[in-house]
Amino acid sequence: MGNRARIILARRFFGGVVLVGAISCLAFLSFKAFALDTQTILPYLIAHSTSLTNYLAYKIENANPLNPYFYGGFLCLLIVERLMPAKKVQKMFSVGMLQDMAWFLVNKVPLTIVDFFNAVLLTSLYKEYLPFLTIDVTTWPQTYRVIMALLVGDFLGFFHHYLRHKVELFWYFHTIHHSQREMNPFADHRNHFLESMIAFMITFIPAAMFQLDTISTGYFIVFISWYTRFYHSNIRTNLGFLKHFLVTPQSHRIHHSIEERHMDKNFSTLFTVWDRLFGTLYENYDEYPDTGIAGYRFPLETSARGLSTLATYWAQTIYPFRLIRQRIGKVFYSERELAR
Repeated sequence: MGNRARIILARRFFGGVVLVGAISCLAFLSFKAFALDTQTILPYLIAHSTSLTNYLAYKIENANPLNPYFYGGFLCLLIVERLMPAKKVQKMFSVGMLQDMAWFLVNKVPLTIVDFFNAVLLTSLYKEYLPFLTIDVTTWPQTYRVIMALLVGDFLGFFHHYLRHKVELFWYFHTIHHSQREMNPFADHRNHFLESMIAFMITFIPAAMFQLDTISTGYFIVFISWYTRFYHSNIRTNLGFLKHFLVTPQSHRIHHSIEERHMDKNFSTLFTVWDRLFGTLYENYDEYPDTGIAGYRFPLETSARGLSTLATYWAQTIYPFRLIRQRIGKVFYSERELAR
């Protein structure tokens, strides 16, 4: 790699660092200004305790392995995987799926509690700094408000997903999600906690813009959670004519493909219209490639015995920070070479 290319990469990397730093500073200043202001937070908690509790209940209910509905939905996906597998040689309870279950159990429930307090903080910030974004839909039927928020939120999801691939620093964290070589209903939960928190912040905005109550938002989150589990599963289907409108197990498998010709395709999270508009749609609907990431020394799971699953979880969690350290080392090395 030439010196000019190294300088360009260094600028991109530090541009990402500056962006993350700016977001972190904003979060810190916002927390300092509002989270410690009892005149702002406590009245909101008291006035909205019922709706916030319902919101938290919906999130935990969807994430709770003790809930019978959770097992019912999971069983349905396993049956469909068994009847229509995209990768026939893959075991139903593969090592990859057991690793993803570890990500689900360790990350999901604690993040649900964090989301609860994020909702309180973000509501205060929105009312203070972003009330001009609120669209007066008080005369709209609730159904129309939900549809509009769904479209806005889906576009933000597409845009955020696109950034996670194009910004080098964000990609370091997103490699965890793309490392899965055995797609399964829990694959969508293989996400670094920093990614999950950012995604929550993005989905919060359209709900606030269109004044959705927390119960409607809770139903929406439950639906999206199960639909993403569906298209992350080892299922061989493109949903027929619906493939032209919705993300499917086939189209999202293309997005997770290890083959170079499929790179940076199919970023949409629900509706494929965004990929069509921005030229990132892969229009062959009959391919079911292998998945994973190539060219990375990723600590991929190889066993589920004993505590190896938790050890692998920790290795995968710190993996992005290892990449950042290596990237900084290369940048400083390049600077020393240029100075000679």
